[in-house]
Amino acid sequence: MFRKSLIISLALLGTGCVSLKPYESVQPPDDSASLTIQTDQTRNNVYVLKYNSDMNEHYCSSEPVEMVAMLNNVSVITKYADEGNNTNRVEVKIPADQKFRFVIDDTIFYSQERVSSDTIKVKTTICKSHVSFTPEKGKKYLARNYADKRICETEIFEIKGNGDLELTKFENHPLCYDADVMEEIWEEKVIEKLN
Repeated sequence: MFRKSLIISLALLGTGCVSLKPYESVQPPDDSASLTIQTDQTRNNVYVLKYNSDMNEHYCSSEPVEMVAMLNNVSVITKYADEGNNTNRVEVKIPADQKFRFVIDDTIFYSQERVSSDTIKVKTTICKSHVSFTPEKGKKYLARNYADKRICETEIFEIKGNGDLELTKFENHPLCYDADVMEEIWEEKVIEKLN
């Protein structure tokens, strides 16, 4: 299990997550909405990726992908919405009245156990929350991600003028992964669970 988790973590680095084209916020006064993306996770990097085309099964490697932010950024990379800050929350402007589809990608290291003097067993959970919604012009939204060893979900709320949150209509999509890098792991662990 540790080996596969480590492979997945290294695969995410190897796919060039940190070298993806940055998402460019829509600049006012264009027709836009505001989206705040927040995770409850504070222990590791959480990648927020935007997909620019319609769904194609569960495969994403052929799609143009943009990195919106690296939440909890502990690197020196400053070209995304987080601007290199170690923060669990960012705000971006997004186009109004069209579908905005994104993935919040989080690997959670939740326990470790020493099994011998030179071996440590690490348990991880991968949370890839894949959602879309159609924002309305001038409105503010919050995409809040929850992830732990049992739960992986993102909910999208409209932020009302008084600060109250109201759950808005959004779609959950099947897991989206990079087929070029993770084919073997996907076939073994995920596809059988979907069937």
